[in-house]
Amino acid sequence: MKRLVQLLAMAIIGSLILTSCGEDTLTPSEPTTDNPPSVVSFSVDGQASNGSGNHAPGDNVEFEITFGDDIELQSYEIRESAGTDLLDSGTASGTNWLVSYTHPVRRTAANGFSNLITFIGTDTQGQQVSESYTINVVDTVYEYSISLGGDQNAGTGSFYAAISETGTVYFVADARDNQESVDLIYFYGATQMATLAAPSDTLVDDFSAYDLDSWTTRNATELHASTVDFDAIDNSVAIQDAFDASLSQTRVNMLDVDSVVAFRTVAGVYGLIRVTEVNAGQAGDITFDVKVQP
Repeated sequence: MKRLVQLLAMAIIGSLILTSCGEDTLTPSEPTTDNPPSVVSFSVDGQASNGSGNHAPGDNVEFEITFGDDIELQSYEIRESAGTDLLDSGTASGTNWLVSYTHPVRRTAANGFSNLITFIGTDTQGQQVSESYTINVVDTVYEYSISLGGDQNAGTGSFYAAISETGTVYFVADARDNQESVDLIYFYGATQMATLAAPSDTLVDDFSAYDLDSWTTRNATELHASTVDFDAIDNSVAIQDAFDASLSQTRVNMLDVDSVVAFRTVAGVYGLIRVTEVNAGQAGDITFDVKVQP
């Protein structure tokens, strides 16, 4: 009888152990997902982001993104080009975490180029949240053709104002009335030949027909001959980069077809000129293509 009681007790204990193991297998612990990641704020250049914006080549775009205070952020990534290129990454700890990032727009970016920047936050449970912003490159370059005449050319003005969508050519009387706008003057000299000069250049005084003695404002436009590929210049930053202040002077002479001139106005506007035609003599003219900043 005693042996039977022992066997019965052992059977009851074994049953309890099996029951307990079965309950643990049916209810495994799982990670908590009640609080997925969230973004509290996402700003671009100090303003709330609307998902995209216009920026010029060479701009620095300032981003700030704050992740929610209801999660434990573990890491973040910043990617561009639809997520294929990693720009920045880091680890994080705590809540209400702020990520700041400055993105430089490429100086060579052409008008119409767009770039997607994506911020990705990952919490301690491996869950992710992301925000994206599209940088749209908007760059204005005025392109046009201009003809200027020599001092004895009665049919074509000799004075050029660069800053407009089409440029402006003045004859003597109108140039005097708009002298603060005149950036360059054309003359053809016996030794200088075809020349573009700043109104401040002293050799321009040799051409009495221009009546510069009556001017009170003679802009000191800076210019120099250049070897840049005019056709390859397609944005305003490239135009500015083509100007070399160490080479600047008040005139460029001996101009001929395909000569390129870089210039900077007193207003700080940069431009490029490529000569397409020269008709010699003081009664002749010069024609050139222009690319200039607005």
